[in-house]
Amino acid sequence: SLPSDILVRAYEDRMDVMSILIYGPEGTPYENTFFAFDVHFPRDYPKSPPIFHYTTYSNTQLNPNLYQDGKVCVSLLGTWVGKGTEVWTDKSNMLQALLSIQALILCREPYFNEAGYTKQQGTNQGKENSRLYNEMVILKAAEVRYKALVVTCYDCKIKLV
Repeated sequence: SLPSDILVRAYEDRMDVMSILIYGPEGTPYENTFFAFDVHFPRDYPKSPPIFHYTTYSNTQLNPNLYQDGKVCVSLLGTWVGKGTEVWTDKSNMLQALLSIQALILCREPYFNEAGYTKQQGTNQGKENSRLYNEMVILKAAEVRYKALVVTCYDCKIKLV
């Protein structure tokens, strides 16, 4: 079933779209930060994967798989190469896509999600690069939370002190 830290909003009059909020998992640099996605289901869903669009409040890319232009790069969605269970089939489902984003993208060491960087895992250089990347993510994630609060409060006409 859907974890409590993934929120889904469906629309009665538009069954082909959803809005998703995924809260960063505990113990990751994304903890306490939300990630917003708009999802479109193509006409031939579930034969084809849903199309995800990531919305960010940051001017910095917080993850190698989440692009500033909204692209979500994960093999299950067909936006990256994969094989076997990593690729979408007509047996795949939306829950599988959401859990993949939460577990594989919003992970403890996102630095290693960048293509080619896995060869640094276990090395001193890789550990240092990962640590520095996580520090950047934590700082930028705080900025995301603040900007989201400002936008929300502005929309509600609440004055922030």
